[in-house]
Amino acid sequence: MLVAPPVWTARGLAALSSPRLAQSAAVLHLCGSRLLVNGAVALLRAASSRPAAGLPLLWAMKQTAFRHFTAGESLADVRAAAATLAPAGVRMIVDHSTEESEAADARQANLRAKVALLGKLRAELAGECVFVPIKLTALASPTLLERLTAGAGRLGGGGGGCGGGEDA
Repeated sequence: MLVAPPVWTARGLAALSSPRLAQSAAVLHLCGSRLLVNGAVALLRAASSRPAAGLPLLWAMKQTAFRHFTAGESLADVRAAAATLAPAGVRMIVDHSTEESEAADARQANLRAKVALLGKLRAELAGECVFVPIKLTALASPTLLERLTAGAGRLGGGGGGCGGGEDA
């Protein structure tokens, strides 16, 4: 497991304001409660299924937990966070959410969006962005990936699947 040396953590935290540190500490503490996390997940699912009724909850999540785990929703948000954290030597991991799909047009759209994001980052945040994750399940057919996983499991001496034994 890769663990950042304490001096790196201290430098990164020093770049944040006291209210931001307090908010982060509170969010992390709350995330330690399985009951609260499960409740929040249930509320978010309910809010997603009824967008108009769920708007206040989604707004609250964006102001709290979302801000703790992301730099924002736009490249301008990321640029602002990078400007705050760069003096402390903290660089960004930038990505936008993409999901798997059996539809080839959705996977093509994901690929076009990823290529466009890489171009924007190269032009606007080259020094502040350390890497961009690539989610293979958003770019390739889930069915194909399942077949490849099963085949790799058989090659490794297992019966296929991730566990290598009976259909894991």
